[in-house]
Amino acid sequence: MDVINKTAFGEEYLAAAKEGDRAAREKLLETNRLFIYKVACRFCRKQLEWGRDDELSVALIAFNEAIDKYAEEKKVPFPVFARMVIKHRLIDYFRKEKKSTEVSFEDDTWLIEEKRLAQESLAEETIILERRDEIKDYEALLKKHGLDLKELARSTPKHKPTCRQFIGVASRLAEDAKMFAYFIETSKLPLKELELASGIPRKTLERHRRYIAAISLIFGYPEEFTHLLSYLKF
Repeated sequence: MDVINKTAFGEEYLAAAKEGDRAAREKLLETNRLFIYKVACRFCRKQLEWGRDDELSVALIAFNEAIDKYAEEKKVPFPVFARMVIKHRLIDYFRKEKKSTEVSFEDDTWLIEEKRLAQESLAEETIILERRDEIKDYEALLKKHGLDLKELARSTPKHKPTCRQFIGVASRLAEDAKMFAYFIETSKLPLKELELASGIPRKTLERHRRYIAAISLIFGYPEEFTHLLSYLKF
């Protein structure tokens, strides 16, 4: 499927930033501040705080580095590339500083991660591993809300215009903090609010509720599902 939703990561500023446009670079960094924060926190397995934890400064510098080194011709989504550079630089930081964290060098997960990011280039096998792990995490999240991938495949609208329409509804749901929090807490769609927000009749939303719910989880956690987000389209 075509890559969509570049505005979620501010990728419309990427080309200009690479060419030296400082305003575009600042905008790209600002747009992705939460993405950088969540990637760093998840990798470090703890909550970090801007201005207090060096790991966030390392992650921010790594993201800035990713802007310069990103090569679109490799067909790797920019958020995926940026996430991997951040992880790589955090590994370098922990090794250099010998920082005591919840992740030890003896920990199997750490060793696997270090091995995967040993090379600067994005090998195809690394991308495959990233995608596999992401799908595994997505399956676990779907299960938490009473959904699964087979059900998602069955519930996907057959006609492209309809599919785009409900991807848009899912995106709107994820972007609304109150509606999305309700869904996450109850595993139920706020159909009344979605009807008002989208203009689509409630009965129609109800028929496609499983598809909307599943896709909204991708939009709701873009830092975790960068591959999946990149393959959606409106």
